[in-house]
Amino acid sequence: MEEHDQREGYCRMLGHRLTFAYCRRLKEGLPCHKVLDCWFEQFPVQEFIDAHYTPEQISAFLTPPKPKVQSLLELIEEARKRNA
Repeated sequence: MEEHDQREGYCRMLGHRLTFAYCRRLKEGLPCHKVLDCWFEQFPVQEFIDAHYTPEQISAFLTPPKPKVQSLLELIEEARKRNA
């Protein structure tokens, strides 16, 4: 699992270089949803993902996050319901 952890690549979300170890553990111990986009030129990342994660885990972390505006609106609505 840790064979590629020291590799460095450019993070398209944060705008700077990071190790694969960071990307591999970003989302509650699962990889970032952009892991395939950012690492495909460095090593066969799809093969790595297929070998180390279940289909359910892959589905969980490859699902893009909700847009921030949508998340904020949902939080506001939840707060309104609690205070009503």
